[in-house]
Amino acid sequence: MNYKIDYKPCFNSKIYPSSLQQGEFADLTNEATKICHSFIGQIEQGHWPAFGAAEQYDDIAQITEVADYLKDFENIVIFGTGGSSLCAEALVKFKHSKLFRHQTNIIFVSNVDPQTILEFYRILELPKTVCLVVSKSGGTIETISQMGVAIEQFSKQGLDISKHFVAISEDTDNPLRQIAAKYNIKTYEHNPNIGGRFSILSNVGLVPALVAGVDISAVRRGAASILQNPNEAIKGAAMHVGFMRRGIKINVLMPYMDSLEYFTSWHKQVWAESLGKNGTGSIPIRSIGTTDQHSQLQLYLDGPKDKLFTIIALDRAGQGNDISTEAVADTKLDYLAGRKIGDIITAEQDAIIEAIKQRNLPLREIRLDKLDDTVLGQLVMHFMLETVITAGLLGIDPFDQPAVELGKDLTRQILGV
Repeated sequence: MNYKIDYKPCFNSKIYPSSLQQGEFADLTNEATKICHSFIGQIEQGHWPAFGAAEQYDDIAQITEVADYLKDFENIVIFGTGGSSLCAEALVKFKHSKLFRHQTNIIFVSNVDPQTILEFYRILELPKTVCLVVSKSGGTIETISQMGVAIEQFSKQGLDISKHFVAISEDTDNPLRQIAAKYNIKTYEHNPNIGGRFSILSNVGLVPALVAGVDISAVRRGAASILQNPNEAIKGAAMHVGFMRRGIKINVLMPYMDSLEYFTSWHKQVWAESLGKNGTGSIPIRSIGTTDQHSQLQLYLDGPKDKLFTIIALDRAGQGNDISTEAVADTKLDYLAGRKIGDIITAEQDAIIEAIKQRNLPLREIRLDKLDDTVLGQLVMHFMLETVITAGLLGIDPFDQPAVELGKDLTRQILGV
């Protein structure tokens, strides 16, 4: 495991409303251990393939086949919402942040805002574009709407729909499969036993990731290593439930690296949709250091004491570009002279960790030795397991989302279905 976790600040006796007690934490950890070992035993028996995918190899050839086809196009548009988009986006933008463009332009369209989509088709060169349509159920109204608009636009230009679309969906008689059959669109199976938000290690996450240059085998190896050593995920779940019992219901995840920005978006869905049931759970907040020091930190340090902080830290002192000595000379910031940009983010990261400690706020520090594709896989499995174990401690099912279904039903009623 390429990271270490420090829980000591959680036991600070000055934490308001009260610190996590060692005895209670030990009891919760024991209970969480039983839940985790039972769950991993089920994985080993072939259940929960979203987790078992970490040790799967027989699908790599097909994932590579799809990725190779998509790579022939200059633009890849991914239509999907929720996990169908966020899983892939977390992996793709780990490799290529929003500042950079890969040799293949991978575009995620996860909403149905008409203005955005109108502008999208004004600038996109459709002959150079392929669309990957992802919906587990095949009946996601936003995704089918996106696909319908796209087919209309491609058809207007006389383009062969079968060559410009690929789909991933369950192998059932669903609307996406029906549309795919109508236009002879190649369709690959979405494992029916993998929920959308947990599909990051399946073809849903790995096909776009492979196009972006992610080492998908390394991601899976990293994930598998956490299944083999889940102790930190167990302790994390115990920590969360201990603080939930104390009324701390806001869960802030704050990495100090841009490459994990969309990872936090994926985690937000996994945590919120898995745990927010029957009045339980906590609210996930995504932050990025140092950016959000200038938007949220005032509230974090001086607002209500109702938050648990997880900082993902990495020492990058001495890394990156030089800061011009000439530029900062004779200014109040002349101490930056001769520094590397990595010195700045490392100093700010460590300063905020210390500030949270000094304010006596609950803090868990995840300190990475390095950040590569293997470590990304470790983080993926850590937070997936932590979520499922937390659900077990809370006595809820982490894999359903009944309230979401209510919204879908009401949408259909409004549309006259």
